[in-house]
Amino acid sequence: QPSREDADKSLLALRKWASLRMQTLYRTVHGMMHYEAALDLLLAVQRPKLSPAQRAEIIRTKFMCLVSMQRYQFLDAANLAATDVLFDEFPHLKVAYIEEAADS
Repeated sequence: QPSREDADKSLLALRKWASLRMQTLYRTVHGMMHYEAALDLLLAVQRPKLSPAQRAEIIRTKFMCLVSMQRYQFLDAANLAATDVLFDEFPHLKVAYIEEAADS
């Protein structure tokens, strides 16, 4: 019998696999973040004397992935947990949304 943690990891892996087969936010972000890895590889080849920290600093000045989630403030706990997976996997990902003020 698999543990709860193993079951959660398997479910997450299955969700990612399914998301990569449909046009979802995860698939789009996953593809865009390959560009960050490509920039790191290019810098490592072109300027091999740079440390990984120096390369990361240069990349942050050249690349940012910004995702617009118009309904972000209205997501329920389950959907917020799903977006946290994106932030854990892609720590440099930024999200933009418009806050709506409650009517008085």
